[in-house]
Amino acid sequence: GGHGAMWDFDDNTVGQIVTDAWASGAVVGAVCHGPSGLLQAKETDGSPLVQGKRVNSFTNRETEQIELMGVEPFLLETRLRELGALFECSENFTSHAVKDGRLITGQNPQSTAAVCRLLHDALGNL
Repeated sequence: GGHGAMWDFDDNTVGQIVTDAWASGAVVGAVCHGPSGLLQAKETDGSPLVQGKRVNSFTNRETEQIELMGVEPFLLETRLRELGALFECSENFTSHAVKDGRLITGQNPQSTAAVCRLLHDALGNL
């Protein structure tokens, strides 16, 4: 995660790495702005990886609260929703983690421990 991911992770190379990992059966996890690395990832049929999946990330409301509207290149929540993600969130800056199969995402830094627990459990079940 981190705000820099908004510039670095929405990239063809990152998208291909995530696509390949997903196709191999890997568990994929991301927190805060990290889900920007999911934006160009695809299912094997070419559809967006996040389409129809429960996900979350740093929210538009959180971006507004820290006064970064218009600073970041796009709103991550908006882009995920545009790709067909079933976006879930909780109150600003409270822990919220979502697991949908092998995809695990967390809303913000406060969600890191919850995401790690879900990843640990998912990896133990492989």
